[in-house]
Amino acid sequence: MQLTEVTAKECADRLGLTNYDYMDPETNIKLGCYLLRMLIDRYESTDTALAAYNAGIGNVDGWLADPNYSRDGKNLYEIPFTETKYYVEKVNQYIKEYKENVQL
Repeated sequence: MQLTEVTAKECADRLGLTNYDYMDPETNIKLGCYLLRMLIDRYESTDTALAAYNAGIGNVDGWLADPNYSRDGKNLYEIPFTETKYYVEKVNQYIKEYKENVQL
């Protein structure tokens, strides 16, 4: 889960982890899932949370405040970073495929 060292440390601190290796797959997934849950709770929109996961909270907060990108201050109707726009689209495609092909 693509975490920077700084973001991993922030998540680890919030989880009370002191001795960890954020490059360890199990730890990395735990930290990444924590971050994603935090972003979903903060934004109440999976798409907005995914955009923040990819582009950063500061960028997304700025976009939400800009009427060129958000009409309601809660949802993004336009994502100005091409990489982030495609990231959100790609994850949504994977979610759709997963739901169609996996029986829970």
